[in-house]
Amino acid sequence: LELERQAQTGEVQPRVMEPFIAMTMEVEHNIQMLEECKLTVPQLIWLVDYPNVRIQYQSLWALSNLATHEECRHEIFVARSRSIENETGMEVMYRLFTSAQSQPALKLEALAAIINCSVSGEVSKFLVSQMHVLKSLVELLWRQTIYTQFVTMAVGNMAKDRDACKELCELGAVHALMGLVHTPNFGKQKYACMALANIAQKMNEQDAGPLMNEHFVDRIIKLAVTNEVDLHEEIATLLRNLSFYPAFAKLLRDRGAIVAIAVLRKSMFASVRDSGQIAAQNLMGNSADATLAQKQAA
Repeated sequence: LELERQAQTGEVQPRVMEPFIAMTMEVEHNIQMLEECKLTVPQLIWLVDYPNVRIQYQSLWALSNLATHEECRHEIFVARSRSIENETGMEVMYRLFTSAQSQPALKLEALAAIINCSVSGEVSKFLVSQMHVLKSLVELLWRQTIYTQFVTMAVGNMAKDRDACKELCELGAVHALMGLVHTPNFGKQKYACMALANIAQKMNEQDAGPLMNEHFVDRIIKLAVTNEVDLHEEIATLLRNLSFYPAFAKLLRDRGAIVAIAVLRKSMFASVRDSGQIAAQNLMGNSADATLAQKQAA
C-alpha cells in the first residue's frame, strides 16, 4: 500500500486506497489486520484534507469502517490535523461535513464516520461539550435533506448522555424527531424512534410534554403492529422508556397501546419481547416490577 512512503512524499495515487478499504472491511475477523490498520489513522486524517476528492472520499470511507471498533474510535479521536494546529480528527471530519465546498458524497461519508465514532461516550461528549454540534444538527433535522437520516443516527448516539439530552430538548429536537416518525420513509422512522427512545430514557419528566401527543402515540402504536419487524426493536424500546412516565403510561393505556405491546411480546427477537414485557408491567401499574425494570433498562 505504501501509505507511509506516500505520506512522506506528499503524493498519493487514488487507486492505492481501494485495496486498503477492502482491508478495513475485514478487520472484524482479523485482529492482526485491525492492529495494522489502526496505525494508519493519523495518515487517513491527513488524507481527508488531500487535494483530490477521490482520495478524500476513500479516506473517509476507511475511517468510517475502522470507527466501528472502539480502539479505532479512540485513535481517530486523538489524531490531529496536519493543516490546522491542534485540530482533532473529529473536527477535521466535521469541518468537511459542514463545508459549503464539500461535495454531497463527501459530506455523507464524513457524517457516516462521525456516527460510528459517536458510539463512544468519550467522543460523544467531545462533540457535544467542546464542538457544540447539536444546534447545527437539530437544524438539519428540520430541513429534510439527504443528510437527515444520518443526522438522526448521530443525534441518537449523542442523546445517550444526560447533558446532551437536556440540550436536545431545549433545542426542540423532540418535535423534529416526532415529525420524522410521521414520514413514510422507513429509515427516518427507525432512527427517529431510536433517538427518541434514548432521549426518553434520560430526559427530565418536565421535558416529556411534547411527547404527550395523541397523534404521535397513535402513530407509534400503528408502527408497532406493522409487519416491519426491522422497526420493532426501536418501537419497543421507545414504548418501554416512555411507559416509565406515569402520565404517558396512562395515555398509552387510553390509546389502546396494550394491543401493540401484546404483539411486541410475541416477537421473534428476545430484546423486543423483553421491552414489551417491561412496558406491559408499567401500563398495568405494577410499581415494584416497574422500578426493577427501570434499573435494568438503564
